[in-house]
Amino acid sequence: MATAVQRRVPYSLNQFINFADLNKFGVFAVEGDDALGLDIVGPDAAWTAIAALQESATSVRINFGRLWLNGKFYGDPDKDTEVVSLVTALPTSTKKIVTIVGTGAEVEAKHEPRSFKNSETGNVEPQTIPTEILRKAAFSYVAGTEAATPIAPALDPNYIPIANVTLGVAGIEKIDLLTDYRLPTLQGMNARMISVEKFRLAIGTRVETLASDLATLQSDLGQLNAPAVRQTQRRLAELEDKLGIDEDGLLYGFDRMLTEDESDTAHGDYDARIEEGLRFPFAASAEKTPALLNPGDPRLTTVSGWSLPPFAEVARLDTWGQGTSVNVANYQYANTDFTIFPGAQRRRRYGPSMVVAGNSDFWQMAQYGVNYLTQTFNTGSENYLISDEWTEDGVTYYRLQQYWDDKIKYWNGYQAITPTTQGGYLVGQTFLNAQSGWLTTIGLRFGKVDDAYGVKVYLCRAPNGEPDPKQIIAEGSIAAGAALASQGDPDPGVENKVTLTPAFLKAGERYGIILVTGGDYAVACRADNALTNGALFIGDGAAWSVDLGKDMAMRLYFAEFEVAYTAVQLETVTLSGGITDIDIISTEHVPEGCELYWMVRFDGAWHRLEKVAGTHPLAAAPATVELQLVMVGTRDIMPAIKLPDTVLRLNKGGGSFTHLSEVRDSGSAAASVRVELEIAAWDAGKHSLTTTIESGGNSDAPVSSADYPLPNGNIRRVMAFTLTAPSQTYQVKLVGSTSDIADPFVVASRYDVASA
Repeated sequence: MATAVQRRVPYSLNQFINFADLNKFGVFAVEGDDALGLDIVGPDAAWTAIAALQESATSVRINFGRLWLNGKFYGDPDKDTEVVSLVTALPTSTKKIVTIVGTGAEVEAKHEPRSFKNSETGNVEPQTIPTEILRKAAFSYVAGTEAATPIAPALDPNYIPIANVTLGVAGIEKIDLLTDYRLPTLQGMNARMISVEKFRLAIGTRVETLASDLATLQSDLGQLNAPAVRQTQRRLAELEDKLGIDEDGLLYGFDRMLTEDESDTAHGDYDARIEEGLRFPFAASAEKTPALLNPGDPRLTTVSGWSLPPFAEVARLDTWGQGTSVNVANYQYANTDFTIFPGAQRRRRYGPSMVVAGNSDFWQMAQYGVNYLTQTFNTGSENYLISDEWTEDGVTYYRLQQYWDDKIKYWNGYQAITPTTQGGYLVGQTFLNAQSGWLTTIGLRFGKVDDAYGVKVYLCRAPNGEPDPKQIIAEGSIAAGAALASQGDPDPGVENKVTLTPAFLKAGERYGIILVTGGDYAVACRADNALTNGALFIGDGAAWSVDLGKDMAMRLYFAEFEVAYTAVQLETVTLSGGITDIDIISTEHVPEGCELYWMVRFDGAWHRLEKVAGTHPLAAAPATVELQLVMVGTRDIMPAIKLPDTVLRLNKGGGSFTHLSEVRDSGSAAASVRVELEIAAWDAGKHSLTTTIESGGNSDAPVSSADYPLPNGNIRRVMAFTLTAPSQTYQVKLVGSTSDIADPFVVASRYDVASA
């Protein structure tokens, strides 16, 4: 190929000019521009002064600039913009990426008439010819494959990518301009070079002195205090554990033993229990549902699964009367979603294995809690060690040495909830509860009934002044054909009583009653909006509208208890080999000022579960214990429990455990490992704990080991290991035993660090 050079066409005086000479004016200029473009821009594809903007949901508008390919540039002097339609490229179900591309070609343009001499006749004749040769730019698109996570399509080398357009089934979702193909300018390159030169001037002197600084640093490293470095490294491992940072590839790791996430539970030798520390697994366990020793015991009354002391019903809120009524069928029929919550959950763990290790503090957003007491709770002559007490996300944690009590309150989202959908017409009534108590029955009055349909009744919270179907705390129903109608005042009317799941209502809080029926019912109402401090609502399944000036005619019946104290005997429980731990998980509600507690009896003595002063009552591992449930309150409020939903777990402590950490990856071959354990309730006379490092088929014992007392009464055991062969991966194996199953120890945390 001939080398392009600068050329021009010379002319002389009185010279006749032919068309070839004239054409060279343009040809030589274009050759020079092409050579300059190839030398400066290069053969790559690029564009400049182009923008891609969304024109509509399915089209892109291109603002014209220039396309460069092999040193030549293309454009269109007659256009400023061009619209590219993407309608035919739209995906059918997921997404697709299309790339807007530019291409260039030489075309004949500006066809106009010119005069020519006929060589045969000598006459002048007109002809239409192209007066320009145009390097014209054109724009189109290339579509990629439809997919949930689409990728851009592959392009022909002659295409110049302008922008990637992401399409959904409804049209354009986003446009990404491909600036990597934008032609850089000399002005822009100059600005970048100036910035680089300024950086070089600023950093140059520092780089020149870096060698001497590194030499000084190496000298200083030899003077570092090794114990201080180890302490810093341990604290860093603790912080990373709090933040949940993955330890793979790190030289160090920390496990608070709160979960099994960092334990190799699938290992064939694994036999341990993680429960706020590494503990001895139970040697035997049994699970049962507690039941009354005398199923007909008159000291408890059971309603809808809830057991309460015997009570009579007293009407506390009475809006009886029928000055008007609301015909529900005049309003919209709708399907409404209801969410029914059970009672509060509570877990009591009682036994000598419930040694407080101290790591329960880290359940509190990874921060230590400050106890407002003096770490000791006194009652009479008995003292109990309080490890911690705090509330987080609606759960109250209470830790006594050898007795743990965890409470999950209403409405915190932890307990199982029951979603249900009910179709029908909705009427709601809110009221302000004046006195705390157990609501057991609602009396309703109807002006008209429909025997073909029943009525579903829900009791709910009303946090915003409206009944909330998402916070149902009790329910009841009237069967089809069971409802009776009443005449208006002064007729005394007929009361339709609805037995509810017992629900404890707090004084000063607002609640709601929701009636749902598919029939043509008329709900009786008072016309004076008296007593409830609430309002009547009509629902459409999505929102409520208030019917001002009315109150639903109703009576609310609360329990008035016969006694303020009751104790009932439960069935005796037995575990072969003996019972050292009792774990009770119950659904219950204990109002403020009331108590609900469990008692166990063996050898003729009753023991309240949380009473653990001195030797634990279950330390003798009795095979059989009697159970008693005690409720204390007032005539107006008492505790309640769902015995059918209560789980009673009986356990016998074990005498040994084997724990293996997850496989630790230090990121590089390690020749030595340092392990630190924090151990609670350690008694060297009864306890044994062996630690080894398992790696590459080798099992290495520590070359040194030392115990250090901690302020909280625990000990810190520090061990150093030299591996038989360097290894990047290893496991920490702990094997523990106790000669007294009623006197175990707990590994509260493990820290390990590897080094080459």
